[in-house]
Amino acid sequence: MTFDLIEKPPAFEEDEEATVSPLPSRWNKDDKHSALEVLGDGYEVKYTGHRSERDHDAAAIRADHYMPPQCGVYYFEVLILHRKREDTTIAIGFSNSSAALSRAPGWEPGSWGYHGDDGNSFASQNIGKPYGPKFGPGDTIGCLVNFRTGTALFTKNGDELGIAFRDINKDAQGKLFPTIGLKKPGDHILANFGQLPFQFDIDGYMRAEKKSIMDRIDKADTSKLAPPWKEKELIQRLVLQFLQHDGYVETARAFAEEVHAEKAALSNEPGMPLEGINVKDDEDARKRQQIRRAVLEGKIDQALKWVNLYYPQVLADHREVYFRLRCRKFIEMIRKDAEETMRQESGADAEKKDTSAAAPSRTTQQHDVEDEEMEEADGSQQPQQQQQQQQQQQPEWDEQMETEGNDGEAAPPIGKLLQEALLYGQDLRAEFDGWDNPEMSRHLDEIFALIAYKNPLKVKEVAHLLDRSGRVAVAEELNSAILHSLGKSSRAALETLYAQTEVFLDILRRDGGDGAFVTVKDVMDSIPTSQLRS
Repeated sequence: MTFDLIEKPPAFEEDEEATVSPLPSRWNKDDKHSALEVLGDGYEVKYTGHRSERDHDAAAIRADHYMPPQCGVYYFEVLILHRKREDTTIAIGFSNSSAALSRAPGWEPGSWGYHGDDGNSFASQNIGKPYGPKFGPGDTIGCLVNFRTGTALFTKNGDELGIAFRDINKDAQGKLFPTIGLKKPGDHILANFGQLPFQFDIDGYMRAEKKSIMDRIDKADTSKLAPPWKEKELIQRLVLQFLQHDGYVETARAFAEEVHAEKAALSNEPGMPLEGINVKDDEDARKRQQIRRAVLEGKIDQALKWVNLYYPQVLADHREVYFRLRCRKFIEMIRKDAEETMRQESGADAEKKDTSAAAPSRTTQQHDVEDEEMEEADGSQQPQQQQQQQQQQQPEWDEQMETEGNDGEAAPPIGKLLQEALLYGQDLRAEFDGWDNPEMSRHLDEIFALIAYKNPLKVKEVAHLLDRSGRVAVAEELNSAILHSLGKSSRAALETLYAQTEVFLDILRRDGGDGAFVTVKDVMDSIPTSQLRS
C-alpha cells in the first residue's frame, strides 16, 4: 500500500476543527437553569430557586466552552461549599448541548454524572450503577475525560476512583461540556477549571499516558522503513541531504567523511572498498548560503545585489519575494535608526564605535575572506565592461543608500537615518500601490506605522515587526524561490519528513487520538544526549 505525501494539513470539514478550540474557563450564564445563580468571576454557582417537589428535578449548568478532543484529556474539579441538609444531591459530570438543564447530569440522554447522595454513576438514564463514595460539603470532586480511550473517571479529594464510563466517543453525539446539577436551596459549589492548582495529580496522569504512547513508538518496527537502508543509514542520508540542500557544503563534506570513516572502522573486510557518499562541491549552494547570510545579517541591499548577479530572473519571476525583501530593507532602516537612538540615549554609542574601529570583528573578517574565495571559485571577477553591464541591470533600488553594515561602522546622524527611511518608504509605496494586492497594502500600512513612534523597539504593539526573526522567514522564502528557479525542491527531504509527521499527528489528535499526547519535540527530548552526540 502506498500513500501520497502532502506538505500541509488537509482542509477539514469545519474550520474550527483545524485548531484546538478554547478550553472551558467558567460557567456559562446563558446556558443554565433559572434556579441557579453564577457568582464571582464565573467559577461559583449557587442554587437560589425553590425546592422542587419531584425527585428527579434539578437545575443544571454547562461551562462556556466544550472539552476539545484534540487536547486528549480534559480535567476539572468542583469544591462543595455549602448545603442546608445532611444529604446532598449535587451531581458532577458532563453533557452535550442538547441535554435538558432541568435534570442532573446523567439522568438525561447525552449526559453523564456522578451523584453525591448515593455515590452512583449515571450514563444518560435515571438508573445508576454503584461507583464511589458519597460526597458532601468540603469535598473536592474531579472529573476527567480521556478522549483517546473514550473513558471518564472521577476523583475525590485528589484520589482516583477508577473508570466510571466507557465508549464515550461513540455515545456522545455532540460536543461535551463540563456540567453540574444542584437541587436544594443553599447548594453551592466552586469550580476549578485550571485557574488554581488541582488536588489530583493531573500532570502525573498525563506523563503516564505519554509514556504508554512513547513505549509503543519505541517498539515500532522500522526494519521496512525505507528498504534497503537501515534506520541509522536513512537518518545519515537525510541529514547529509539537508546540509547539501541548505548550502552547508563544508559541513556536508565533513559529515560524509565522518560517516565513511565510521563504516570503514566497523567493516569486517577492511580491504574491500566501501561505498562512500559523494558530496559535490556545489558552488550554487555556496551562493545561496552567501545570499541567505546577508539577509540574516540584515544586509538586504547586498542580498539583492547577489541575487541579481547570480540569479537575475528570480525576483522577476517571484514578485512576492521581491516585495518582502524591499519591505525588509525598510524595516532594517527603521531598526537601525531605533538602535542608534537607544545607543545615544544610553551614552554608549561613542564607546561602541571606538571599540569596533580598533578591533574589527573576526566574523566580519571571515565573511570578507569567504566572499572573496567564492568569487574566485566561480569566476565572478569579471572584466570591467561586463561588471558595468551587470550594474546597469540592477534596479534603481540597488543604487539607494546602503544602511546596513557592521556594528562598528560609523552611522549617519539619527535624523538622516530616519529621513532616508521616509524617502525609501515613499518609493516603496509608489512602486507597489498599483499591484492591487490587499495583502501587500495591509503589510505596507503595518510597517509604515513604525514611523509614528520615537523608538518602536520599545513599543510592544509594533516591536515584533523589528524582530530579527523576521529575517529568517524572508531568507527562507528567497532560498525557496532560487531553488525553484533551478528546478530543485524548495524543501529538504528532512524538512518534508518533519512536516509530514506533524500533519499525521494533527490528524491523529483530531478526535483525541495518540497524536494528542505526543509531539515531535517530545520524541526528540526523550533521546539521551549521549545518543545525539554519537
